[in-house]
Amino acid sequence: MAFACLAVQVDGVRVARTVGRFKQLLKVALKKEKGLMAEFSDFCDDELKEVAYAIETAGAQIQDFQAAIVDARSLVAAKKEFPSDEGLPRGAEAEQRGACLGPVQADRGHHDLP
Repeated sequence: MAFACLAVQVDGVRVARTVGRFKQLLKVALKKEKGLMAEFSDFCDDELKEVAYAIETAGAQIQDFQAAIVDARSLVAAKKEFPSDEGLPRGAEAEQRGACLGPVQADRGHHDLP
């Protein structure tokens, strides 16, 4: 009976040591996991910022493309109405050339227009 009590005490000491080791290993693992979670959280925050910027940039580009489409449709409609420059009224022809040449070049060489 005394031998059985001694065996239980020895096993209890081993169990206590093993539990203590596991406790230390768990502390180390949790500390490492905490660092990895912080790193992952920072990564997610950065990704969200990049996605938000991409969406914002794409929205601005979409508006630019929509404006270009409206301009192109207007030009097509004008070309259908007046297929050549000769069919344009004098004022509209000057405006069209002015739009193509810019304000400085629009006045050069067009002094014969009424």
